[in-house]
Parts: sequence; C-alpha cells; structure tokens
Amino acid sequence: MIKALHAVHVEFHLIFKLLCQRGQAVYRPINGGYGQIYDVIYLFTCRILKSNIFIHHHSFNYLNSYSRLFRLLLVAAGGRVTHVVLGEKMKADLCTRYSLNPANIIIVSNLAFFDNANSFEHWAGKSLVLGHLANLSVEKGVDDFISVCRALSDAGISFKGVIAGPISDAGSSSLIEAACLEMRQVEYIGPVYGDAKVEFFRSLDIFVFLSKYKNEAEPLVLYEAAEHGVFLIGTERGCMAPVIKSLHGFVVEDCSDTVSEVVLEIYNIIDGDVLTCDAREYRRGLFNAMRSQAAGNLKALINLMGEKFVSGPV
Repeated sequence: MIKALHAVHVEFHLIFKLLCQRGQAVYRPINGGYGQIYDVIYLFTCRILKSNIFIHHHSFNYLNSYSRLFRLLLVAAGGRVTHVVLGEKMKADLCTRYSLNPANIIIVSNLAFFDNANSFEHWAGKSLVLGHLANLSVEKGVDDFISVCRALSDAGISFKGVIAGPISDAGSSSLIEAACLEMRQVEYIGPVYGDAKVEFFRSLDIFVFLSKYKNEAEPLVLYEAAEHGVFLIGTERGCMAPVIKSLHGFVVEDCSDTVSEVVLEIYNIIDGDVLTCDAREYRRGLFNAMRSQAAGNLKALINLMGEKFVSGPV
C-alpha cells in the first residue's frame, strides 16, 4: 500500500515536471519483474508528454524468456526510446526476442562507474589464495566454491580459500560453517566494505564466481577483482563470459562439469605463469583500457541525452 501511494505521488510529480519543461530527456532504469507495472505507467506518461526516453536495462529476467509485461512496457514507451544495455549479449537478446532496432541501443558497461585504478601492492603469500564474494547462496555459487576447495584439499594442494559477503539463507550458512570446520584452509570473513573489501581483493590470486543465478547480468565483483589484477574464473551467465574473456580469465560453460573444469584450470594456473606480478599488471592494463572505453560510452550517452533535451522530441 505504501509503495502504491508513493507511486501515485511520483506520477503526479512527473507530470508536473514534464508539463513545465517539454521535450525532457527522461532516464529510467527499469525493474526486472513485476515492478515493471510501475514502469509502464511512468513511461506511458513520458510518451504522451513527448519526452525523449532512455531505458537502462540491468536484468536478464525478461531476456532469458519472453515477457508479455515487458512487451507491454515497450508499447507504452513508444518508438522514441533509446535503450542502454550492459553488453553485446544483452543487446543481441533484446533485438532477437523483441525485434528492437540495434541503432536504438547503446552499450554502457557497469565498468564506466569505476574510478581510475590506482597503483597496487599484492600481498604475496606462500599458498595459492582463492576468493569468493557475493550475497552468499547456492544460486551465486558458494556450494561450487566449497567443492573446488574440497577437491584441492583432497589433492594435497597448498591453498587458502576465503569466503566473504552476507549469507542469504540458512542452507548456505550450514554449508559454509561445515566447510570451515572440515577444512582449515577455508575461512569465512563475513561482509566486507570499503577498505576491508579492497584488502580482500588485493590478497587474492584467483577470484571464483560460479554463479548459477538465472537473471545474472554483469556482476560488479568481477571488475572489483580485476582492478587488482586477480585472475577470474566464472560461468557464462548474463554478460559474464565476454567480461571474463576480455580480462584473460577462464569461463566455465553451463553445460560442463563445473567443479572438475575449475580444478583442472587451477592445476594449469599452478603450472603456468598467470599469477606472476607481470601477469597481474597486464590484466590490470586490460581492466584500465576497458574502463576507459566504458567511460567514453557513458560520456557519449550523457551528451546524447543533452542533445535530445536541447533539440526536443524527434
């Protein structure tokens, strides 16, 4: 009830603003699920008041399968819409599933919102350090991370496994607690923020993010790890695969035996030179190049919004 009343307030405020200044450029990051009901109302209002609409997509909820609600949203918004997506896959899915014109879609990665990466100092240790950070759940891959640690432990590999983040459910809590009791190499450090999060990523050799979440898009944790030159291992959900590949990480296909594939890759890493200081610095260089490109795309989007605001509806 409170949310519905708030939506009514927002609707009247929106109408007032658009009536006072016609031809506004309106930016709306839309919801992934039933919250799009509110989006339909807001965007239809923008359409009838001849605004230039920019829709920012952050979820694969309506891209993994066809959504009638999202189709209604597109109809309500009309043809004067610019779509902002996170990556090529999201763009391709929008075009394929909803027949959108690629010319009306702009890619702006979440990486655009990262500051310039500063110099770093890696905490080099004697053991291989693996890390996993998420809203900890089976969907986000904490079970597979624990299985990878167990396989390495059984093989006698010297390593440390660090799990960080808030725990989402009792089942995941039991898994983590049991793993820490079973393997002295595995540690749960709880939620990390600010400097503690920087220290967490800085201490890692490999960041493992084996998400099975069906609506996964472009997790920020991949970039937070890459900023420190950490080697990435993850699944191909959402936009993850091109991100990981661009940063010279390892992508596990959804149809593969996840744990076995990851353990084999870790063996290859141990035998190779991907964790040297030079290799880490090279991956940081890739990160910085990608960040600069994403920042350029964001600047182009802001300029486009400014141009459409000045010129009015087209």
